[in-house]
Amino acid sequence: MELKRLIREAMSDSLFQANVLMRYARHENLTLINDKLRGICGITIVDVFVPSKIVSNDVDIVTLKVKFFLLGDNLKDHLHRMSSEARKIQGVFSFIPTRTSKIETKSQK
Repeated sequence: MELKRLIREAMSDSLFQANVLMRYARHENLTLINDKLRGICGITIVDVFVPSKIVSNDVDIVTLKVKFFLLGDNLKDHLHRMSSEARKIQGVFSFIPTRTSKIETKSQK
């Protein structure tokens, strides 16, 4: 039990949440894009925060709420790497974190 608690404490120090504006191809399935996002840069949860809006005939924009573990020492570098990796997903044109905050866990309060 002590090992579980120590691991939980270590992981909770690096848990963050970000609101992200993502432009993507209208013909792509948003659910599949969100599933692919969960495989990059420590992202664990992707929720639609504001529903998709039409930008043009081919492009939609959506606001996502993304939870992720910081995988390095620098949040700015991590967000840049996360954006870069997200844009490699087919149909994703932009992935822009707009607001980021550290998630406080029960053990930190």
